Amino acid sequence: MTRTPLDTTDPGRPNEGLRILVVDDDIVDRETVRRLLAKTDLHATVIEATDPLAALGVL
Repeated sequence: MTRTPLDTTDPGRPNEGLRILVVDDDIVDRETVRRLLAKTDLHATVIEATDPLAALGVL
């Protein structure tokens, strides 16, 4: 399996203003996702929610 980096220079794929909502009740899992996203070249705002109702509140 190969991994191809996201081409963030393509105007069809805007890199600014990207927001990612992570919904999980386990803080360790949320932190793992946050660390994995930090290793990418995405310039995204990561928003966390601990349950579906909290997630709906941030949408």
